[in-house]
Amino acid sequence: MSERYSKLFSLTENLYAEGSPVVIAAGALLKDNKTGRIIAQMKLCNINPKTIKAATVSIFPLNTMGKPLGEAIRYEYLDLNSTRDTDFGSKSAIPMPDITTRSFSAAVVEVIFTDNSVWNVNDATWEALKKPEALTSRLDSEMAKQFRMEYGSGAKNFFLEHKDLWHCVCGAVNRREEKACHACRKAICELRGIDLDALKEHKDQRLIREREQAEKEAAAARESARKTMKAVAIVVPVVAAVIAFFIVLDTVIIPNGKYNNAVSLMEAGQYEDAIAAFEAMDGYKDSEDQIALCEYRVAVALMEDGEYEKAIAAFEELNGYSDSSEKVLSCKTAILDRRYNEAVALKDKGKYEEAIAAFEALNGYRESAEQIIACQTSILEIELDREYNTAISLMNNGSIEEAYGVFKKLDSYKDSAEKAGELRLQINIDRIKAAKRGSYVILGAYEQDNDTSNGKEDVSWEVLDRKGNRVFLISTFALDHLPFDQTGEGNTWETCSLRNWLNSTFLDTTFSSAEKELILTVTVSANKNPKYYKYNKTIGNDTQDRVFLLSNIEYETQIESRGYGAVSRGIATDYAIARGSTPDKYGNYSSWWLRTPGSASFCVCTYYVGSGLSYGGSDICEGEDVRPALWIDLDKLKI
Repeated sequence: MSERYSKLFSLTENLYAEGSPVVIAAGALLKDNKTGRIIAQMKLCNINPKTIKAATVSIFPLNTMGKPLGEAIRYEYLDLNSTRDTDFGSKSAIPMPDITTRSFSAAVVEVIFTDNSVWNVNDATWEALKKPEALTSRLDSEMAKQFRMEYGSGAKNFFLEHKDLWHCVCGAVNRREEKACHACRKAICELRGIDLDALKEHKDQRLIREREQAEKEAAAARESARKTMKAVAIVVPVVAAVIAFFIVLDTVIIPNGKYNNAVSLMEAGQYEDAIAAFEAMDGYKDSEDQIALCEYRVAVALMEDGEYEKAIAAFEELNGYSDSSEKVLSCKTAILDRRYNEAVALKDKGKYEEAIAAFEALNGYRESAEQIIACQTSILEIELDREYNTAISLMNNGSIEEAYGVFKKLDSYKDSAEKAGELRLQINIDRIKAAKRGSYVILGAYEQDNDTSNGKEDVSWEVLDRKGNRVFLISTFALDHLPFDQTGEGNTWETCSLRNWLNSTFLDTTFSSAEKELILTVTVSANKNPKYYKYNKTIGNDTQDRVFLLSNIEYETQIESRGYGAVSRGIATDYAIARGSTPDKYGNYSSWWLRTPGSASFCVCTYYVGSGLSYGGSDICEGEDVRPALWIDLDKLKI
């Protein structure tokens, strides 16, 4: 586990919003170190009387600084049959579209019940429920015993009300409108009136009664012996001596022999026979204590033989004798360890569905949640491997477009993205070789329809210019929405954060190795602003880049002077809109960044819908759409 998976984040346990029919019991974010995938997994618990058949959650991916990464992800749990107090969801692995996700928040937005009624999210905040306080945290063994005598043998924690829920002493969670616990039927009014002072008084009275009863029994025994001795004293000395002998024989010699025999049986490990012998002595000496010791040793023997369930029952019968309570916990832990190891064995044999069921039954013990994710990932990997091999076969058989479709769907699995890029080049090679000003080519893949489940979409580029076999391209669509510089420290292309992003993250995630070989490193000029240079003279230095933004001069010479229509305006993709783009209402035409400094040190030139190139520009910290540009060299085509 530690080599293949890394746990990146654990969600706060037992998150609840007032009125919700479910609790988010647990959640985790894991990284598959083999594939690089980031996966979220959650466990939800039904706390409503109705049976749930479907539920929808919203997951909000966050980066390492806790800031949002795009839009919330909606995920549906379907075909459920979750009754009250049962969990669901832990079988589902939810892929995160952004591999930089390092934490998340979550909310349940809809629950559908088997009677087709629906609960929808309200405005309540999802917060952790308070955890009830265990009885043993404040009560000694006698007080806990008195508590259970008065409030039920299954009582284990104090009564707690939180939000619109209340926790019964038996541990069950109930809703505010329920007047009695749905599990043990204890009335809420009775639990609200628990008086620990009165409980202590009852305990003290009980202990007094028990002592008085013990003293009465001892006094009765002494009185019986006194009367017997008085009667003996009246009889003639010979008869008295005989009777005295038989009394001593019966009350001392014989019982002492029986006691010693019982002790010998106990020391020989014949506990059942020893218990029977001690019980037959009717309280002689410390026979009652010896019986408890025998029963304790029987329980210990069961525990050592691995008969943990029987050992638990035996220890619980001892009512706190010696360290029985601790032994019960040890047995329960041993049972969980054994079941955990059995589940691991199923996983190691490739019986993933059975292993998932076994890990789910452990209810989060040890690394059960991570193991479930591992099993689900293995199941997914088997299916992905099958599809990958299918794509390889299609490619080898010459079915290039079919193979490309499968590799594209597989996205980051193995080298699918690379193979998709190679096939994309192969499919579009004729179009790329014939590229001329105003034509379109396909190169690279980027998320555009804002549906990450279907993988990235092919990127369309419009040809701005061609010089021999060198072709100048700009993206047909506005692909993303980002600030020019996140730091706000300067407006030069040389130092801006957008330049770094385009030549690292964008370049590496958009193009395959074969496609990147076509992209030239060129000198990107630092141009003056012809209208505002006297106010803003900082332009930076020329740079060497593979991906860049247009300057005002490139815009004027390559677009504006040639009267290009659509290419000058640009259309925002659904993904860019989801990231903050605000295109016009006449066709999603958007405003986008150039690289030339604007009218002040915090501005950069932009293209504005309806007004063309703005020399004054936009604030570098504000978001505008991004249309990357690049040069490719057709001489480097190897296909």
